[in-house]
Amino acid sequence: MFTTDFLSSLPNEITCAVLSYLSANELCQVSLCSKSCREKSNSDALWRRLLKNRGWEHYGTDLDLSKKTGFLKYEADDVIQEGYSANLMPTCKLKTAFIRASRLEANWQTGTFQKHCISLSGVDCRDGIWDSDGEFVVYAFNEGVSIWSLEKSDGGHDVGGQAGSNTEDSDYYKRKLLPHPGWIAQSCKVSKGVGLATEYENDCFVHTIRLFNCKSANWMMSYKEDDEAPTKKLRFDTKTLIGTSSCRPSELIVWNSFNGSSRHVLKGHVSEIKDLALSDTRAASAAESVRLWDVEQGVCLHVFLPSVGFTCCHIVGEHLLGGFRDTLLFWNMVSKKQLATITDFELRLMSVNNSIVACSDGCVRVWNNMGDLIKKHPTTGDKSEGIYELLVGGTRVVIQGRFKGLKVLNTGQSECKSPPVLFESGGLLQMLWMDDLKLVVCREHKCEVLHFW
Repeated sequence: MFTTDFLSSLPNEITCAVLSYLSANELCQVSLCSKSCREKSNSDALWRRLLKNRGWEHYGTDLDLSKKTGFLKYEADDVIQEGYSANLMPTCKLKTAFIRASRLEANWQTGTFQKHCISLSGVDCRDGIWDSDGEFVVYAFNEGVSIWSLEKSDGGHDVGGQAGSNTEDSDYYKRKLLPHPGWIAQSCKVSKGVGLATEYENDCFVHTIRLFNCKSANWMMSYKEDDEAPTKKLRFDTKTLIGTSSCRPSELIVWNSFNGSSRHVLKGHVSEIKDLALSDTRAASAAESVRLWDVEQGVCLHVFLPSVGFTCCHIVGEHLLGGFRDTLLFWNMVSKKQLATITDFELRLMSVNNSIVACSDGCVRVWNNMGDLIKKHPTTGDKSEGIYELLVGGTRVVIQGRFKGLKVLNTGQSECKSPPVLFESGGLLQMLWMDDLKLVVCREHKCEVLHFW
């Protein structure tokens, strides 16, 4: 019988080259042969390639699953931690990332998740507006704004507000903001812990925009407009609020998020602004052209392709996107050069995150932020008109259509012949937010948070 451990006699660079031809399962089998084989296969250099092949590089860098609170319980952990054994070296960082990413991916593929429901006792949730940024869920209705933190709590006690009697949301901290009497909620958005609510005061015909801090449950600023229609196309972050006025639709207005003071009124468009985008100190506006602005200095940095008639714009990293009809253009905001053009898809069914996803001809197409087509997934025969909604988060796309339930595509995989149906649903859902760890959806009477980790 041949029992010689030939790997131990080879130089490390030769051993690494030999093992680099193996799959993840084969590397794990090698590690079971001996202590020496385990040490040779327990190398970040080997597992980095395997993570990249699966599109999981971010699990070894930006998203460390070992530091994320887990809602799902497992009988055993396949990772050997520091100090666990005196005889075995700890599992290397990138192998640990691969093992946990594989477990997370299996949960998405099999529809394994822990569901938490958020509802309001005695309130018909169909009369209000839900939104989420992954850290908080907010619900605006005619009695106020309720906020839940999605970080898991020990006892689910109430913070800064009235305690709720519903036990379904006991795993989350709950806060409640009380508005002025007589308001009617019109819209509600949340981003990076800052919420925005627009309201209509019934007794004086005044529309008000309010920003609030989700963590402290305090109002930050308010802006009133004496008009029949509120300020439109609002975008905001922790420092800046931008929007257009119903009486001056071609002008971009910039406010301070903390106190509501007006910073700038930016002029230059000759037609109504159709869409806005905001990223830190830069903003974009889409009308007859796409304009790039510095919202701190109050100046226009560049005008892209005038006299076209754009309907949407997005900022993705260092790139600017502008869309009209069935065409999407990519520019580099530093060099101001056009990088790519995408045509022949429906802008109505487009979702933008770190990737650009659109549905047409019965397929879901995925482009990177350079405009390169990187994935093309069939939707199992469903035509694009049967797809109602797309949501992009992390490395996944969730699709809602005529089929029952939600379908999940992984944009990091080379192919996905049969997208899994996440769960059966009796009707349409409103998809609020998602990342690699959770999906937040809204039904008629409650909000559901599906935790996959």
